[in-house]
Order: sequence, then structure tokens, then C-alpha cells
Amino acid sequence: ARIRLMMRILTHKHSCVGVSVTYTVKKVLHVHLQLQVKLRVLT
Repeated sequence: ARIRLMMRILTHKHSCVGVSVTYTVKKVLHVHLQLQVKLRVLT
């Protein structure tokens, strides 16, 4: 029972990390696209 609980906690932490990573990647891509648009407008 303890092993199962540990596995559940580990998978929960892993999913939380995965969500935060995808969020960060999306945010970085969004900012990168905005910068590209600004550069295109300036030049």
C-alpha cells in the first residue's frame, strides 16, 4: 500500500512538472513570436 501511495505522489508531481513545462514553453514561444512581429514592423 505504501509503494502504491509513493507511486501516486510521484506521478502527481511529474504531471505538475509537465504542466508547468508546457506552460513555460508556450509563454516563451508567444514572446518570441511577438518579438519577431515587432522586428518585422520596425524594419
